[in-house]
Amino acid sequence: MKSLPNQLPIFIEVAKENSFSAAARNLGISTPAVSKAINKLEDQWKLKLFHRSSHSLSLTSVGQTLLTELRSEEHTSEL
Repeated sequence: MKSLPNQLPIFIEVAKENSFSAAARNLGISTPAVSKAINKLEDQWKLKLFHRSSHSLSLTSVGQTLLTELRSEEHTSEL
């Protein structure tokens, strides 16, 4: 799996907030930039990371696995 480091912090923030707009606010970037970053990850990896509807956003099982792995790596790198 090819890593796209610039998009991974955005993915983590969206997953934490369950919202593109809240993640954008927290990161100080536009909502379209957040959407583009997530779409780029999904296109690059050919995986769907989020379930999207007009009123909700949630991680897919693949997205949850990725988030768990990233948090594990983040924790390990802090040791």
